Amino acid sequence: MKFRAYLAISADGYVASPDGGVAWLDSYQGENYGYNEFLQQIDAIVLGRTSFDQSLTFGDWSYPDKHTFVLTSHPIESPPPNTVAWHDGVEKLVEHLRGMSFHRDVWLFGGPQSIHAFRELGAVDAYELYVIPVLLGGGIPMFHNSDSLSWLHLTDHHAFPDGVVRLVYELGSG
Repeated sequence: MKFRAYLAISADGYVASPDGGVAWLDSYQGENYGYNEFLQQIDAIVLGRTSFDQSLTFGDWSYPDKHTFVLTSHPIESPPPNTVAWHDGVEKLVEHLRGMSFHRDVWLFGGPQSIHAFRELGAVDAYELYVIPVLLGGGIPMFHNSDSLSWLHLTDHHAFPDGVVRLVYELGSG
């Protein structure tokens, strides 16, 4: 089982506009980009509360068959199927997830603060980034300042005809 950060970022490294919006992704919704195949490799999803709340605005819950953990300090009213609010911190969640007998991977859905917390624990095994050919010029950055240096090893890449580039990195050494 791996912890995989899988997300879209702008060419200048942002995951959302300054107001937290992702409307800049709308014109790319028609292409699958391997998303269905990715979901078949996932047993569980971890989201921060902001990402979870935002995902609920997109329509019906898309992950009823996945174990979903929402990092939050507040209860979730009427959670979707298989969704729980996790209040015990990222370190205990990592231990909990590693103790479950998943046969497939865990998707670190976002947002950046949640993924950063996993990174600080050394618990991100892979980054699967879809670089969207747009410059937002500002917004919510994918990566936060950190005292730890992380070397990455490119394990796969693919350029799509519309300019989107898929980059898959695993932790490596310098």
